[in-house]
Amino acid sequence: MTKRSPETLAEFVEAVADTGSVANAARKVGISISSAWSWMAQSRQGQSGFDLEYMGQSMPLHEAVKQAQRVVGATILDNFQLRLLKGTQEVSRYQGKTVFKRDPKLDLLSDQDLTDLAITTRYLLDDEGNPIPEVIHHEPPVAAVISFLQATYPKTWGHKIEVSNRSTAASGVQVVPRMKPAAAINAPAEPPVDVEPKDLTDILGPDDESVPATIELEVTPAPEPGPSAEAVEPGAESASPAEPEPPSESLKPLSALQLDLMARLAQRSNATKPAPVMVSSGRIEADDLDPRRNGAGTPPKGAVKVV
Repeated sequence: MTKRSPETLAEFVEAVADTGSVANAARKVGISISSAWSWMAQSRQGQSGFDLEYMGQSMPLHEAVKQAQRVVGATILDNFQLRLLKGTQEVSRYQGKTVFKRDPKLDLLSDQDLTDLAITTRYLLDDEGNPIPEVIHHEPPVAAVISFLQATYPKTWGHKIEVSNRSTAASGVQVVPRMKPAAAINAPAEPPVDVEPKDLTDILGPDDESVPATIELEVTPAPEPGPSAEAVEPGAESASPAEPEPPSESLKPLSALQLDLMARLAQRSNATKPAPVMVSSGRIEADDLDPRRNGAGTPPKGAVKVV
């Protein structure tokens, strides 16, 4: 790590002016970034040992760094003005490879002609013998040029806002005569129009047609309710129920289909379902009704009887 010295401080400030960054300047000089910021903080506090010569003046480190950053801003402005003046140059590339300038005088010669003339390349070379790359020129953007002129010369190129106070209306108070209300206009009375009735013969028919006969409806009075049943004293015998009235003759007889359905319903309601009968399966271990599985019996062959 480089020790602090007036020469190191001067190199650090020059590196800030060249790179435009404190971190890049510290790496270029060979000191850590934390040390560079620590030196500037100590210089700002007024500690001794941080004075240096910069731009022909003796000043502390933090002031010299500020001057170097102003130089960076001025350099950026100069480069921007140069771009607005002459545009930019871009190296031509094709599929990621640089395109070099060809010598137009050699385009009409074949490879054998170049060999006979001892010419080794068809491209133009600079003074050092390197091929010259093809360059594409870009004109400066018009919007950037106008913005720069407006900021530099606001009176000539700045936005102008004109406020016109001219008015074509006459000044003063204008007297308007009072308007009289318009007289009411009565609409002329029109005589009533005598409208003759339309001929409705096609709808109502001729007058000499007979009036249709009226339809007489026979209304049967509702039967009067019978006497209400009297309360029966406890212990008294209940009166025998009244016999149902015979059906009136107006009821229609049942059809054959209805009679058949009623007969089937009567048979289904009176039918009794027989109980299921259990049949022996023939296997002792699967038959619960086999007497050999119930109660005492003879043990099978090979079994042991436990008493």
